[in-house]
Amino acid sequence: MNRQLILISNPGNPNDRNYAPSTELALDRWQLFFQSPLGGFWRDNEISRFDEQHPLDSEQLQRMISIVLDTVQCDYSIIVFCGHGCSTQDGRDAIQLPIPAPNYNNLFPVDGLLALNVANVRRTVILDSCRSLVPFTSHQLFEQRQFSEIYKIDGEECGKYYNSLIIESNPHVELLQSTNLHNAAYGSVTGSRYADAVSLITNQSCINWKQRALMDRYGQYSYSMLDLHQAVHAHLAIQGNQLPEHHSTVQFYTSFPFAALHLPNDRTIYNDNAMVEIIED
Repeated sequence: MNRQLILISNPGNPNDRNYAPSTELALDRWQLFFQSPLGGFWRDNEISRFDEQHPLDSEQLQRMISIVLDTVQCDYSIIVFCGHGCSTQDGRDAIQLPIPAPNYNNLFPVDGLLALNVANVRRTVILDSCRSLVPFTSHQLFEQRQFSEIYKIDGEECGKYYNSLIIESNPHVELLQSTNLHNAAYGSVTGSRYADAVSLITNQSCINWKQRALMDRYGQYSYSMLDLHQAVHAHLAIQGNQLPEHHSTVQFYTSFPFAALHLPNDRTIYNDNAMVEIIED
């Protein structure tokens, strides 16, 4: 399977009052998760990262746009953006790309990320950015060793299971936004309030996911992007004033995987317990 993971962060200009360097930390946490066995085991050659240290020059911008517009052969893509964004009076969203000064504030329409005019696209877009109204129109999430305390997790097998779930989903694009329309997205010392919530939900669910995979006939369990959104939305709703949103380009769809776990086959199950042989390195 040809997969593309595009990671973009833009803390803004260091001379601006709204400079937000913690966006880099938030992006690091997303990358660590997606490169783990649980997050799809994405490899370095599948990942393109654009940030303050790797800004978009004209050639890289065209490369990113070619992936975004699906003009390269790509079976599934994930786009993650952490940084500054806004919404307009007519209800459209935009993100601010990390383009060097003097054009550092260049806006890119969110509609352009959804590949609305391209057929048979499979994509998830995650935007951790403000959606504040502008007055014009138009810590490690998971490491392999953390999840392998009891089981010898095979990243390749987890990745194959993850890919199979993508193929089973009908072509569509999912959009996850960290806040509601015309509202801000809040930062934190460890990245952002949204990334913190994702990390918390994922860590709290870890033991439950392991148990479900253990009791599954094939040793598999998955957690979808929609599952993630619903859990994070409920968590942030308690804090108030930042309500994430989830949208899809089609009405009926099977949500893409956020996490996919494939346990070893050498499991012995009895009563309500499951035992797994520990395979030493």
